[in-house]
Amino acid sequence: MKISKYTDRFIKEWNECSTQAPVSLGETYTHKDKLSCEAKSEEFLKKIKKRQNKNLKAGGNNPGSTKVSFTDIRNFFKSTLNYEDSHLDIIFSDDFRESTNNFMEKGRKFDPDMNMEDIFQANRNVWIINGIQSMMGLPVKLTPSVFAYSMLYPYTDNYLDDPSIPREEKTIFSRRFRRRINGEKITPANNAEKNIYSLIGIIEKQYDRSGYPDVYRSLLAIHNSQTKSISLLDTSGTLSEMDVLKICIEKGGTSVLADGYLVSGFLTEAQRRFLFDYGAYLQLADDIQDTDKDLEAGLLTLFSRACRQTLLDKLTNRTFNIGARIMEQINCFNGSNVNSMKSLMEKSIKILIIESIGFNNKFYSKSYARDIEGYSPFRFSYLRKNRGTLSSSQSLFAEVIKESVSPDG
Repeated sequence: MKISKYTDRFIKEWNECSTQAPVSLGETYTHKDKLSCEAKSEEFLKKIKKRQNKNLKAGGNNPGSTKVSFTDIRNFFKSTLNYEDSHLDIIFSDDFRESTNNFMEKGRKFDPDMNMEDIFQANRNVWIINGIQSMMGLPVKLTPSVFAYSMLYPYTDNYLDDPSIPREEKTIFSRRFRRRINGEKITPANNAEKNIYSLIGIIEKQYDRSGYPDVYRSLLAIHNSQTKSISLLDTSGTLSEMDVLKICIEKGGTSVLADGYLVSGFLTEAQRRFLFDYGAYLQLADDIQDTDKDLEAGLLTLFSRACRQTLLDKLTNRTFNIGARIMEQINCFNGSNVNSMKSLMEKSIKILIIESIGFNNKFYSKSYARDIEGYSPFRFSYLRKNRGTLSSSQSLFAEVIKESVSPDG
């Protein structure tokens, strides 16, 4: 599995993409529209907080009557965020909801010490995988491998990105983890390794190594990419812009490529290409979102590196433009709702990036931020004020999931 082939091709297309703003990023909102959306957001947030307080006062004796319903949040998504019914039919389908609930419950049972934020982080990958299952025309469900792979990366990602852990210690961990992915029986050095190796064992039970070698090659690919990403904490200034881009693209691309293999065991070349490119696009979007945080932590990404010297207008435009190019390749899948999935994926990522520009507006020209703000249902000032609350569609959905699988429920 030559990952460099996919990385090099992505970078070639990246360099070919325009840095001009896209003609349109979807529906636009007037100032009056934004005030209306913010009022609906406030009303919805109050409802969540009110019901949470009732649960606390009830001491968990009768939490069912005070949960926020999926109907509530579906209505919010439609009236405030302008999601279409075809999008909401996917997000709120019984299969997607059951998969999410199962993951939350299994995650808590697997590691009671893992906090809910890390489980939410892991669940993002479950949503991506469920989307791939749907696009492939396969049952949308939490398989053992989907659970195991999604749980792996709160452990490994957070560990390798932690600047307080010495690089030598990370290198030792990485070498041992690689041996376990290759099938060696390694004695865990600590409880974290015990959990990680156990998760690899779950994948092994579903996918025989001899029958599905690409499953394990894909796991090695994401592991190699994560190991390379340790260098993104290098403060010596030796990494070039191209070095940083390659590492970030490879990390995102291999992550979703592994998702595909853990869904079906086999992929066509067109599917491999799309999933790698889509994963790279998601990584870029996440890096835009985390620009401020990564800059503070000393973690190099294309955006946290560039913002020290220039505004991020052009880089973000290029991200929008390569995303549009990537999504045109989605027809390599033959599921019955591929077009709806494409539309949902495009909208969700655009919302993420637009919101991220609002949060990180100091890294953009005033005119650029003002133009992009026109595509946001909320004023950017409102988003920044409410950053710590439920200002994004994803966190709103996660909050309802949290309520539905709360320990008292």
